[in-house]
Amino acid sequence: MLLLSSFIVSLFITILLIPPLIKWAVKMQIVDIPDERKVHTGMIPRIGGLAMVLGSIASILLCCFFDLAILSYVIGALVILIFGLLDDRFDLNYKIKFLGQIIAIFFPVVLGGIQITALPFIPFELSPYLAVPVTVFVLLGVTNAINLSDGLDGLAGGTSLLALGLIALLSYLSESMEVMLITLAVIGSTLGFLRYNTYPAQVFMGDSGSQFLGFSVGILAIWVTQVVNQALSPVLPLLILGLPILDTLMVMGQRIKEGRSPFSPDKNHIHHRFLSMGLHHYEAVFAIYVIQSSLILTAYLVRYQSDLLILTIFLSFGLAVISFFLTGEKKGKVFRNGEVGQEGRRQKSRYAFKTSKRIGKFLSSIFENDYLGKSGYLGVAFLLPLYVISGLFFTGVVSTDITWLSMGLVAVLLMTIKLAPTAGTMSFLERACIYTAIAIFVYLFESAGIQQQESQWIMKAMLVALIIAIVLCVAFAKGRHFDPTPLDFLVVFIAIASPQLPLLQGQLNIGLILFKIVVLFYGVELIIAHYQKHMGYLRFMLVLSLGLVGAKGMLIL
Repeated sequence: MLLLSSFIVSLFITILLIPPLIKWAVKMQIVDIPDERKVHTGMIPRIGGLAMVLGSIASILLCCFFDLAILSYVIGALVILIFGLLDDRFDLNYKIKFLGQIIAIFFPVVLGGIQITALPFIPFELSPYLAVPVTVFVLLGVTNAINLSDGLDGLAGGTSLLALGLIALLSYLSESMEVMLITLAVIGSTLGFLRYNTYPAQVFMGDSGSQFLGFSVGILAIWVTQVVNQALSPVLPLLILGLPILDTLMVMGQRIKEGRSPFSPDKNHIHHRFLSMGLHHYEAVFAIYVIQSSLILTAYLVRYQSDLLILTIFLSFGLAVISFFLTGEKKGKVFRNGEVGQEGRRQKSRYAFKTSKRIGKFLSSIFENDYLGKSGYLGVAFLLPLYVISGLFFTGVVSTDITWLSMGLVAVLLMTIKLAPTAGTMSFLERACIYTAIAIFVYLFESAGIQQQESQWIMKAMLVALIIAIVLCVAFAKGRHFDPTPLDFLVVFIAIASPQLPLLQGQLNIGLILFKIVVLFYGVELIIAHYQKHMGYLRFMLVLSLGLVGAKGMLIL
């Protein structure tokens, strides 16, 4: 429960903080103004990093036991936040930015003892006199690599999320609770931010957020490979962070080749190259997600292999990427025109069936009248609350903490219903309560257990039916109340991959919990998007479900 709490708390706080921070950022002029290097056209607040850092630190303070390493990480993150906010507001000189990063890195490296002591092909450990400067240099590189990769909506957050997911898995397999809790806190805050940063973005993370992500991913990668589990290859972070590192090396190498400063701005990053080759904004992000996912899966598979093999894989990957872009840029727009992408996916499909007239007319009427989409929406609206309530009746004993948490959420929900701007909408706090409640329900189903085999089959059948209904909504519904984004592909990838990991299939199947949470989250999103005039239905079912959990727990107190 502590691991789940670390994730939920940071997710909840980040989602809650971003809307008011957006208004505050406009007043304080912490906004991103477009120029010739940027792909957005309007003024966007870049305050998301503040919400991410506050969400992560609050979760760590609430869920983590304290030692010097954890405390030093928290202090370093706060230093990164302060210098990042100053940079977002006043556009600091790069030398001052480096100074802030060095101060932040000092705390976990020197005070926390998180250092690189093993290097590939070197048979002895580095002394502190060598380990500290090497670690500082590496962390500076990683922090700025993530910072430089933050060029498209959802890009830095999504690639960092994939890296953090593998770090969380490695720390879990190494039985390192402290690294696991911190990593889950950062994952929760990143997901909460991506909720508002997927194309078209409502908010940017700014330098405060991108530097925080780079700092966190670098620290945690070194922590798990150099301190927690030294059986892991010290070269493994090259694959975990392979794409941002390669991007930075390519860009800086080209700048030096052209006789410019390696820190001078340009449009030569990987995401810019994808755009110039004809991909649309969201397509470029999705392509980078796919590449990063491949690297993460590879890193997991070769985590205990030789340094030479991992280094060879990284170099081969780098050569393949460079060759691809050199070849592609000579041919021009190798993909279709990027301007068609987003609009093309929003156009209504026209269905034509080469079959008998009667069957063709029947099939055409199904699609043109949106029967599949409407059936999907009705199925989601019916199956989601039925799945939750059935699970509550089938489960065993409800623990005391779940009982009080459920009753607390009921109280918060009843108070926040009045905060909804109109009858057909809901406040951000209410939406966050809904997500938290869904996570509680799924955790309860898995932890308390469903004893009878017949009940287990009923729950599985309802979950499969709910997934089918969600797919029908997304694939066939007219009006597109819910358009898939690169973030959705990212979340679905993680949700599908997690239950397949053998070491996550213990007494409490964390992978399966994550998968079910994602399915129910999408069900809730579809209900909110489609049934805006029927918010009372969703609120009633949610309060009823939480009330049943509380009542069931109260019976045994």
